[in-house]
Amino acid sequence: MKTCNFQNNPTLSLAANDGTTVFGYTSEVEELASRRGIHTRARQTPWGASGVVLDPSLTAFEMTRRAGFDFEIGYRPVYFGEAINQDGRRSDTGELVLVPNQRALVNERTGVWLSQMTDNYVAVQPREIMRFYHDLARTHNVRLEAAGVVDHGKVLWAYASTGKQYSVALGDKSELFLLFLTSTDGRYATRVYLTAIRFACLNVVGALGREGGLLASVRHNRKLDTKELKNTFASIESHAEANAEMMNRLASHPMPFSDAREYFRCLFCQRDDLGRIVEHPRLDKVVEDLMSRMRYGEGSEFPASQNTAYGALQAVIHRYDHGARRRSDSSRFSTIMFGEAAKAKTRALNLALEVIG
Repeated sequence: MKTCNFQNNPTLSLAANDGTTVFGYTSEVEELASRRGIHTRARQTPWGASGVVLDPSLTAFEMTRRAGFDFEIGYRPVYFGEAINQDGRRSDTGELVLVPNQRALVNERTGVWLSQMTDNYVAVQPREIMRFYHDLARTHNVRLEAAGVVDHGKVLWAYASTGKQYSVALGDKSELFLLFLTSTDGRYATRVYLTAIRFACLNVVGALGREGGLLASVRHNRKLDTKELKNTFASIESHAEANAEMMNRLASHPMPFSDAREYFRCLFCQRDDLGRIVEHPRLDKVVEDLMSRMRYGEGSEFPASQNTAYGALQAVIHRYDHGARRRSDSSRFSTIMFGEAAKAKTRALNLALEVIG
């Protein structure tokens, strides 16, 4: 690397039986988790997000009510003026002027204002998206497990188990999940992501591969085309295999503690105008925390994590997923999957891949 000093260690070879992509079924996942005393995601909402666990046997209508998707997104005209009553009506002393090409989105059940968008913004109705999720689960052999509403309806999410898993080195397994996401405030398009949860520590690899695991994205400038979203599921296998290959490459690259320390420093440091690392007690504290997670954290007992680039990466992911306090469940969900934590995990992945060459 140009800015950090890593030893040029040779890459170790792994046994083909454990170094290649291995897919299994959810029952195998739960059996392994039970033996290790790990609670799988099947009975809890993911990533600390507010939401509910769904019984796959429920109908689409029952899931809609259970997850809080039983409301409509309505539209209101937008006005501006100098004097407006608290209830939004024009006062006797002011004049309201209609804002052209703008409208407000509201939760019709609660009356809560959600956002202000242009006229061509088409919100996905919660009931419609839940029916799509439910139909998808029945026709594509995935298990819809949890769903939730964030910020009164500004974000709607659901996630489903694909029933597939991949193995990194000697038994260090992750299960593959689909994350469905849409928003009513312009934050996200309607998206489908493929992500992974590691059994050993429940780390969420938010950036599943260099493309961030994004399988599909439909903007809010037209009515939702569910067929377009369904067509993307043919790429799940290739995304999963590419991610498994990448993680095995990281697991096969030795990274002594001295190199891991330098990796963490490069990842979290600030630099001066000459590109030199600015020494600071906080940097030392962060590095020591990551070194501790790499040595003794959940999952560190697996050969794939012991003195490897994979172990260093998992230490970073664990810090962001489990170590940081968040203001709320919605804040935790957003930052882990799409916010600063997600960006930091992507940087950590890219730097790890740069290290191994």
